Parts: sequence; C-alpha cells; structure tokens
Amino acid sequence: MRNQPFLRQKTLAVRALATAVTVAAAMATAALPATAAPTTNTAVSAVSAANAVVAQSAHHTLEFSTLAAKPGDTVTITATTTNDTGEPTFSESGFFYEGAILTDSTDCTGLQEPDPIGCEISQNSGYQSLDVYYGYPDPDVDGGVPANGSVKASITTTVAADAEPGTYTIEPYGAINTYPEDFTPASFTFTVLDDNPEADLAVGLQATAGPAASTSIIYTQTATNNGPDTLATATVTTKLPARTSGVTGLPATCGYNNSAKTVTCTYSSLASGAAATTTFTAKQSLISLGSLPATATRTTSSPTDPNPANDQATVSCTVLTGLIITC
Repeated sequence: MRNQPFLRQKTLAVRALATAVTVAAAMATAALPATAAPTTNTAVSAVSAANAVVAQSAHHTLEFSTLAAKPGDTVTITATTTNDTGEPTFSESGFFYEGAILTDSTDCTGLQEPDPIGCEISQNSGYQSLDVYYGYPDPDVDGGVPANGSVKASITTTVAADAEPGTYTIEPYGAINTYPEDFTPASFTFTVLDDNPEADLAVGLQATAGPAASTSIIYTQTATNNGPDTLATATVTTKLPARTSGVTGLPATCGYNNSAKTVTCTYSSLASGAAATTTFTAKQSLISLGSLPATATRTTSSPTDPNPANDQATVSCTVLTGLIITC
C-alpha cells in the first residue's frame, strides 16, 4: 500500500496543532476580561448544478454533480489538473472538511489518461477528504501529469445514511510538484437535505361584504407555511356558496369552476414562516334570506403536511335582504 500524499497529512497535522494551540490559549486567558473578537466567515455558497465548478486554482479544477443532496443520493466529484511545464509532474488535489457526510469510496474513473495512482474518499483524524494524486513518488515512472498536458478523473459516492441535515463547509486543496496552491473560493458549502421533510400548511379564509347593493362577497384566502421545511407545492380549494354566479379578481395561479362553485389556487416555494394571500370577489344571486357558507381546504401539498388540524377554514356570511349581505 502506498503512503498517503504528504499535503493532506501536513494540512491535517497543522489543523490539529492549531486546535491544540487554541485550546491552550483559551485556558491561559480564561481569567481575563472578555473582549469582543472579530468574526470571519470565508465560506462561499455555490449553486447546485450538474458538474458545477465549485473551486479552482492555477492548475486544478474541482467539480460537484450537486451541492445539495439527501442521504443515499449519489454525488460525483470530478478533479482536473493541468501541467504547463515541459516535464511530467507530481499532482495532488481534493478537499477536506470536519466530520463525515459522504460514504468512503474508491469508485474512481479516469476520464483523461493517465489514470490517477490514488483516488479515494476516506476519513482520518476526525476529517473526511478526497485525495486524487498522480506521479507519486516519482512522476517520471509513476504516472505523473504529462508535460504540457492535463489529466481528469471522477469519483462517485453517496451521502451517508446517517449524515445529519445541515450545511457543511468544505475546503479544497491542491499541489503541483509539491507546491500548494490557493483556491477560489477558499471554501464552499455542501447541504445535506432532510430525508423526510415536512411543511405544515395552515389555511385561512376571511370574508367581507362587498359594496352596498352589490350582492358580492370579497374573500381573502391565506396559505401559511408553519415549517419546519420549505413548502414545494400546494393547492388550496375554496368551496363557495351555492348562490355564487361568478368570480373576479383571480390571479393566474387560481382558477374558478362555476359548476362546482370552487376556486382552486396553487402555491409554490413557500419558505418556513412565509404566507401567501389571495383575494377575489364572488358575485351572489340572491333569492332568499339565509346563510352563505364558504370553506377553504388544503387539497394537496408537498412535502408531507404533519398537521391536518389546520388544513381547513370556514367562514359564513348572511343575506339580510334581497340586496344586503353581512359577514
């Protein structure tokens, strides 16, 4: 078995030393008055996309098939290295982060020869890393990156079954001929999505009598996402009074069925805590005095709604005379 490339080992060792120094310094200064310290966050979010370039250096490019996935989902990572010198060279690239959200893997595919002599996702000292390396220890005989050429390889893994939902900061690294290179961005994020997301959609309905002698009712239908996750899609249907003769003021996301006396509205991409409101006017054909009930109901939604108790709301207006409605 070959020794692991020097760069990741050196990086992890430096991190361990830095952690030890930080702990020691904290112990030494524990008795001192607290002072405000500046905070820095170098994490840069990248947009999830097929083969999205997430980080680059002078000679390395790192791509992810996605930057947001659920446990069990497949993730493919592609590493490309170029050599602009006249001799074969050693190369190492990859990433590391604290924790372990990916399944360890050696399922590596060379996309541009020569194939890497090492290509794996593995765990070490509380970190997980990807290592792709060529030409170690001797680039002339151990498949180094060709002179004035490039190499490319991909490795496929899955999000670990026990990965906790959340956003993780990943740091890319790389070296050419043992010289480390800076990446842009210096870090990026990967999001583990909830494997069983839920969005509690609460339905509301209000009614106001229209202008005097208009024989109309103004309805306000509300869809509120109580979370905890984002509501992807939902439909809410309001059953109007049987005397409804027509509806006006509907947005493009709603439709009216005159025979069923229903208004159905579609909602999408509603963040946790957000609400969407739809207002429309229903004309009434008044024949006799009495009640005009209306009920709004959540008919479909995604992801799962965990609380059916707030899926429906009812409001009622009353016909006082042939031309007067009160709500």
